[in-house]
Amino acid sequence: MYKNYKEMQCLICNKVIEETFLNLLSKNKGLCFECENKFKIRNEILFIEGIECFILYYYDSFFRELLYKYKGCYDYVLKDCFLLYNTGYIKKKYKGYSILLAPSSDISEKERGFNHLEEIFKSLEMPIIKCFKKSCEWKQSEKKLSQRANIQNVIKIDKAALLDVKKVLIVDDVLTSGSTIKTMISQIPSNIVKKVLILSS
Repeated sequence: MYKNYKEMQCLICNKVIEETFLNLLSKNKGLCFECENKFKIRNEILFIEGIECFILYYYDSFFRELLYKYKGCYDYVLKDCFLLYNTGYIKKKYKGYSILLAPSSDISEKERGFNHLEEIFKSLEMPIIKCFKKSCEWKQSEKKLSQRANIQNVIKIDKAALLDVKKVLIVDDVLTSGSTIKTMISQIPSNIVKKVLILSS
């Protein structure tokens, strides 16, 4: 165990995490001290359509590049970087909730070989329900801000998947205009689901 720890590599920079004073103080044993400190913790609560949304990080150049390497360059091991700070807190805060994933592009998911959100949030060991789909290929990142509200014509829900679900946690990787989240909220049947919260990295 001790030997394995000394030989552990940082998930981001791949440097060997040596037994230094700074690394021993690290809260995140999967990252070196330098990479850990590049995350700008936000931990802020906003409200979208009157629903509480908890945001974990600031979307700065470091986080944007990290997310691109994970989603765009298919660097699968980076999935473990995004929640390592907050896993325990999130599991406690959202105990009893089921996770609803923001829908991703089918083409991108096939090329990637995995659903990027599903792999990140698996670590929470919470039920994950993929009830939202896109009726056509649509990437919000490629749309102008004025066009993003049109996502409401693209996202569709399978309400049958929520028949036995009372509390849901909507998750997405980035919150910009909020159009995707608002569309998801509008389609969740209030006569079935009694509590909705939002989490964004």
